[in-house]
Amino acid sequence: MRDSYSTQIFRVDGKNSFMEVLNVAFPIGKVQFNFVEYDEKTNKQTKKLDIYMDVLQAVALAERILSGDFAATVNAAKAAGKFNGMNVTTYTSFFTDMGGISEEKVAKKLEEYQKQYPFVKEGQAISRQFKIQTGSKYPWVLRAEYGPGKSSDTGLIVPQGNAPVYINLPVDADSFYKMAVAIKYSYQAYLNQYYAKFGDKLFPNEKVKIFTPGK
Repeated sequence: MRDSYSTQIFRVDGKNSFMEVLNVAFPIGKVQFNFVEYDEKTNKQTKKLDIYMDVLQAVALAERILSGDFAATVNAAKAAGKFNGMNVTTYTSFFTDMGGISEEKVAKKLEEYQKQYPFVKEGQAISRQFKIQTGSKYPWVLRAEYGPGKSSDTGLIVPQGNAPVYINLPVDADSFYKMAVAIKYSYQAYLNQYYAKFGDKLFPNEKVKIFTPGK
């Protein structure tokens, strides 16, 4: 059992794998998702893919899940056979968040990255994607992908071809909902503490006017 001060706010387990959500990147405006595979016999980690999603993107996704809007969008797309102008298939991603490591940062640790990910070549970026798909036995599949990438003019790292490294984690509806709850309310708690601690610095000239009945 994890301790009371763990940075892990959510975890869901699959076959020889799990996905955890951490709050450690809140201060830089990110939510961290770790996808991990391990050897069942030795319990040793065999693969780990970290995803960093913009916190407002993650909270917006959580709101859509909790309101039922996300499921409704998926169901409507399946009924129409189209999503974002493309045919719906077993591999359709109904949510995709793109990020990664720029060419400059990869170049600084090229040998290290090449040992971890053999697909990495000099001059390339590393694309990291978080996707939500649907499954046959489970309603949802959370997917992390690493592959070759290229930085766009806006700084977005765009994947180049298929991702050779990935982890799929099927989840049930209850776990999917709990993930959204964990993200929404953990970040809300973080903001409450942030404003309580730094309110005088954030709003140094603000004066609170208290209304007193009868005066």
